[in-house]
Amino acid sequence: MIFQITTLLISLLFLVKSSNLTIKYSIKLSHLLGISRLAIGFLFISLVTTLPEITIGIMASASGNGLLSVGNLLGSGIVNISLVFGVILLLANISIRKEDYKEIVRSISVVSIIVLFLLFLGELDIIFGLVCIIVFVLFFHSVYKSNYHLKTKTKRYTGLKTVETVKTLFFAFFSIMIVVISAKFLTDSAVAISQILNVPEALIGASIIAIGTSVPELSIAIVAIRKKNYSMAIGDVMGATAIDMTLVMGITSLFGTVLMGPVANFLIAFLLFSGMALLFLTAKIKCRRIDGIILISIFILFLIGLINYQLFFI
Repeated sequence: MIFQITTLLISLLFLVKSSNLTIKYSIKLSHLLGISRLAIGFLFISLVTTLPEITIGIMASASGNGLLSVGNLLGSGIVNISLVFGVILLLANISIRKEDYKEIVRSISVVSIIVLFLLFLGELDIIFGLVCIIVFVLFFHSVYKSNYHLKTKTKRYTGLKTVETVKTLFFAFFSIMIVVISAKFLTDSAVAISQILNVPEALIGASIIAIGTSVPELSIAIVAIRKKNYSMAIGDVMGATAIDMTLVMGITSLFGTVLMGPVANFLIAFLLFSGMALLFLTAKIKCRRIDGIILISIFILFLIGLINYQLFFI
């Protein structure tokens, strides 16, 4: 038991650190290849910050532990919407631009449709996975058309032939490999702990792993807010949440049928509640720190709900 917990914590540490390195080198690579900063938040950083969820989803599903991945994805969505977005609003009084709110509405709408469809089906299967992936393609094409374009810069680099680009590619690839390896150890140790404690895998995925895999989004958001780049922070969080519920959920579903349980249904209900709360709080012209406190309070309520579920229903 002590060995499994130690392995989980160490692998989680490596997962977070390697994810941050991946983000760092991916951003640098995007600059070298001429990708504009406008597109980084929603279309680029958000995709990179979901690497832990993608890796854990593939690893868990391929090893027959699909519920762990589902719990992680639904839990990560709740963490992003309540905790990470709460921290964004807590750090600064933000005026939500019309374009930003439009993307928030678009993301929450897509997430809500997917999880309601999942609740109706009661299971993940290949058909559901293909639908999720199609929704992902349509969603990001829609975002791309709504002014989040990849524009070339005036200054161009010679591409892969430059020493700097090759070095950046190497470090990005190396950090991604660490993500894959650490996610493998994280998944195995989490499953072992859930089996020892007789705790449903979905509950482990929704708590420890979901919070851990959302650290990249949180770190990017804090850096962006400190630099007063609010749109990048919002784009990263909402983009990552949408990717989790579409692309990653879709990939997870392709590995076999996963039956939904009571824990997953609880997570879906709380995810929908968190999304509606976010839409209501950000609909104002200016968001204040009290709005961030409300969202963080929802996250605390989520944790209390998980603990009570474990105490009374397991």
